[in-house]
Amino acid sequence: MYGLTQNFKIWLFGLDRWKKRLLQITFDGLATPVALLLAFFMRLETTDYLYRLDTYIGVSIATLAILAVFTGRGLYNNLTRHISMETAYTITVGSAASCAVLLSGTLLLELEAPRFSTIDLCNACMRVCHCYALFHSWPWPKRS
Repeated sequence: MYGLTQNFKIWLFGLDRWKKRLLQITFDGLATPVALLLAFFMRLETTDYLYRLDTYIGVSIATLAILAVFTGRGLYNNLTRHISMETAYTITVGSAASCAVLLSGTLLLELEAPRFSTIDLCNACMRVCHCYALFHSWPWPKRS
């Protein structure tokens, strides 16, 4: 099992830069909706919101917003081995911007998506930050 992990790490670091960037964007594009839908579930304790189109419009808005902020702040320029203060700040800004855009989009478009208090939005931000930190602080091997 250890050899398989080592081979995977070597293969991952051998990828071209654009493939690594695509991998990071794909992960964030999947982790953000999952974290947001789980936050909805924890708050509402029901899955009725899954049957509304407006929920998915709101999730798409939030996902696009966070990907735009992360890309704009240069988060996908390289694989990070450890989370620095600048990276943590970028994650926090991206999550907060995503929540603000989601709230604005929900109010402006009059979506029937679940609406949250500020505490619930911060909770969703923390879930996104946690998922991001788990993926991006993976103990990658040093390049020689």
